[in-house]
Amino acid sequence: MTPMNTPQDSSLGREVSYPSQYDPGLLFPIPRSGARAPIGHDADALPFVGQDRWHAFELSGLDPRGKPQVAVATVQVPCTSPRLIESKSFKLYLNSLNSTRIDTAEALRARIVADLSACAGAPVHVEFGLPGLRETPLGERTSSPRMPAWWW
Repeated sequence: MTPMNTPQDSSLGREVSYPSQYDPGLLFPIPRSGARAPIGHDADALPFVGQDRWHAFELSGLDPRGKPQVAVATVQVPCTSPRLIESKSFKLYLNSLNSTRIDTAEALRARIVADLSACAGAPVHVEFGLPGLRETPLGERTSSPRMPAWWW
């Protein structure tokens, strides 16, 4: 991951192989400043609030015994982060977890938080489950059940 990434440097629109093992290096950060500076938005004084919200509907991994587990996750990257996470790289990263043994749901969440926060350059919020979208005002974090009963 380098701070000089541009969308043209990403794997978006290109054929790539699916990862066979966990690889946080698949995440592709794109500096937000590249789109904000030309229109006069300073990172320290943004005229808006919000987040990039992702719903991972097919998050999967292996429990300690190698049994496949699945979950849904909601990921929120603050609009104040210096970098956004390119969508295809995010999908490939999540797919890289498919054959990874993870001890607990919290260990999985912590790993995803650490990797995405490093990529975005700011704390990223990850929850398992789907939030009640209609009940959540724009720009606010949501809360939802921590983990479906069928994970571990």
